[in-house]
Amino acid sequence: HCAEGYEPLCSDEVEPREGCQLQCLASQFLTTFTCKGKPCESPWTSSIANSDTSSTYACEEGEIISHNSFCTPICAEGYEANVDKLTCSLSQLSPSTFECVGLPCAAPKNIENAMATACEEGSTVQHGSVCTPRCQYGYTANESALLCTATALSPSTFQCSGLPCDVPTSIPNAATPACAGSENSSGIDDGGFCIPQCEAGYEPSIARLECRGSMLRPSVFKCVAPEYFENSTRLEAGLLRPAITRHLTITGIIDGTSLACFRDVTIRDAPQALCGVVEGSVVGLWHGSLVPLSEGDLSTIKTIAFESNLAAACYRDDARGAALACRGIRVVDFDALLGDEEEEEEQ
Repeated sequence: HCAEGYEPLCSDEVEPREGCQLQCLASQFLTTFTCKGKPCESPWTSSIANSDTSSTYACEEGEIISHNSFCTPICAEGYEANVDKLTCSLSQLSPSTFECVGLPCAAPKNIENAMATACEEGSTVQHGSVCTPRCQYGYTANESALLCTATALSPSTFQCSGLPCDVPTSIPNAATPACAGSENSSGIDDGGFCIPQCEAGYEPSIARLECRGSMLRPSVFKCVAPEYFENSTRLEAGLLRPAITRHLTITGIIDGTSLACFRDVTIRDAPQALCGVVEGSVVGLWHGSLVPLSEGDLSTIKTIAFESNLAAACYRDDARGAALACRGIRVVDFDALLGDEEEEEEQ
């Protein structure tokens, strides 16, 4: 007899079993026996939710787990066991069973007009939870939530559709409505265009405005009289100045209007930095007079746009050491009006 949890293995047999018999001859045993720990039976996959049902048994090792050996759990794709292994000892598994837990989902990627991290919950979504779509400003998702089930989102992705744009208003000398074709519409569809309309005697400064994500690009236009361009020069072939330039910086001031500053290195006797206003129109690009920003030998120029038609240009003059200088600039039509230079030592 063996203790509980053990069974005899006779020396002349391969497997232990209850009732094995020893051979006796002339009061001497010809065989002997040892007590081996009883094996364990594998749990059935039908008794464990989300286990791998392609097999009857839930352990990789099969139906029988030897004493002091291990059961390696098997789960369906997208799930993992809550324990690494079950230990067999004297016909009992420890723990006695396991659960198959769903793995998290990765947030969808490469969605046009979505945020870099497309789910409010982050780059991963836990099993049984949802991904709440995140679109860029001016866009809305076609799904309210994506459910995560064992690494798979349902639906698998979403789209970000642009919201319509409002028709521009309060534009001096613009017609009513300001965009052709919008008479009977509350807005301009995403991807559509506003074709500017002006009152008689005026022309739009740009040919069209495109609606993208609830915002017109550019956001507004001007209605100008023909003489508006008299104080400007048209850029032929896009050429602002026939020169070799360095440190070019261009900053948008208001829609359709930019401030360009640069150093003209072809002026050898007096190194000079210049600034000028550049504006786009339906008939091309135009620029105003180029005004001197500084006559110093500048090593860098940066421009910064503020609200409305205000900007600043900052630069370093190597002849003055580490000093930085800045000048305020007001843009009035095609004129760049420069303020006084203010100098500040770098800390």
